[in-house]
Amino acid sequence: MPLPAFSMKAFILNLSLLMTLSITVRSSNEDATRINDDLTLLSYSNQTIYANKRICPCRPLCSRGTGFINPICWGIPSLRYRYQWSNDNIGDIHSCLYSLFMQIKGQQRAIETLVGHINRKLYDPRASFLIHLAGDNGVGKTMSAALLSIAISLYPHKAHRNAGETLLIISGSEFASVSGDSAEERQLVTRQIQSRLVTHVQKFSKCVVLFDEVTQMHPVLLQELNPLFSAIEHGESINGVPMTGVFCFLTSDFGSNGKTLGMTSTEVRTLVWEVIQETYKYTPALKKANVIPFLALSPADYQDAIRYRLNTLKCQHNKKNSLFGNTNINILEFTFDEEVLVDFLYCKILSGIPQRNGREIDRIFDDYIEGPLVMKLAEFEMCASEKSTSTGGSRESNLWEYLFLGSSSIDVSVSFLVVNSTETQGLDKKLVIEVLLDQRKH
Repeated sequence: MPLPAFSMKAFILNLSLLMTLSITVRSSNEDATRINDDLTLLSYSNQTIYANKRICPCRPLCSRGTGFINPICWGIPSLRYRYQWSNDNIGDIHSCLYSLFMQIKGQQRAIETLVGHINRKLYDPRASFLIHLAGDNGVGKTMSAALLSIAISLYPHKAHRNAGETLLIISGSEFASVSGDSAEERQLVTRQIQSRLVTHVQKFSKCVVLFDEVTQMHPVLLQELNPLFSAIEHGESINGVPMTGVFCFLTSDFGSNGKTLGMTSTEVRTLVWEVIQETYKYTPALKKANVIPFLALSPADYQDAIRYRLNTLKCQHNKKNSLFGNTNINILEFTFDEEVLVDFLYCKILSGIPQRNGREIDRIFDDYIEGPLVMKLAEFEMCASEKSTSTGGSRESNLWEYLFLGSSSIDVSVSFLVVNSTETQGLDKKLVIEVLLDQRKH
């Protein structure tokens, strides 16, 4: 699979990456650990290239522009579900992975540690991968698992946004009502979870399994699940299905509502261990999980996250399907004063940070960017359709044009302007979105 060629420096780095991988496969365990550490540093220098290029976040293999040339993407289920990632693919997985992890801000140390574990698992499928991500809510724990699933998936997930099809989420909140008193109920839940896991791993030999909010499960229920976690940790088989390709994540919000704000990584880890001793006292396998603490976000981290989202808007909204007819809207560019818009959006999230942290960024983008943008594009398309009809084009002629010539395209640019609000006599600001026409029909 070809590597992305952004520059000669990027090509050399990626070539070195593949050479390192081939060496690692033939190395002893001691050498593999050493090379793994070197590769982590190499990959982070490669990440700088992605940041400078401001490329779009990577998508699953068959959802990229070149996916159609890969036979594995031609829709044959037996190939799709039994596809085995080889060493030749690992360089591409890494390239995708590091562009994805750019989305997580303020967690450089945590991501470096996590990438080291991912590297080791990619080199040696027999290596254990049982990772516990803990910290405040909304700081990137669940997103980390979802982003890894994108890197090793052929297609996007059908139900979860920004995730690959190889992701399986087992939510602890789903089983929070299961008490420790009913053995029959616990055994039923255990069989359900095991069945979901085995079915998923049968479908995707290399996959991401996320036990989200695991501390919401009763400790006795976790005890029932101990054989399952032990099999995942050691790469053993469950009902004849090997677990060697499973990347298993556990997440928990030990420091929700900003409790870890101002704590160091060591202090967060100490807090995690205090809770783990009680939660996992009946589950020896989980006590062996590698704990990676996620820190509370700083104001600069929030601003960086907002800035990243703004700079990738064109990736998310390059072409919009018609809402009312056969016209596609192609957004050529987004224009805005970056610092002014970042400050405006950051002020909007301040009230929600203590409860939602990074998830508040999703809310303000839905309220101030995504939602209003869709409305503006809908208004623009309605006006364009009315103009087309008023200049002599009937619905019937437009239909024939669509059947014989295909859908038309309208090129536009979108600008975001932060202006003083007239409703508050200049004491507040509001965001104005303008869609500017540069029409060219194809």
